[in-house]
Amino acid sequence: MVYYVDNKGFFISADGRFVCYLCKRSYKRRSHLKRHIENECIHSTRNYECQLCHRRFKQKTHLDRHIKAEVCLRYK
Repeated sequence: MVYYVDNKGFFISADGRFVCYLCKRSYKRRSHLKRHIENECIHSTRNYECQLCHRRFKQKTHLDRHIKAEVCLRYK
């Protein structure tokens, strides 16, 4: 597959998708690729923990959604 590099240093495939340089997964949006690299490729551990139930999440947005939905409070 042929890639070219945009002005911000991201690999882009011939069909215009942004490609991860580590695992070759591709995304339609640059922001999705950035999130993937930060949360899945480089730091694959679950860094965000709920202080109430101690469940861990890869992304802060998933922790925020968990807290907002009060999932941990329902099962205590």
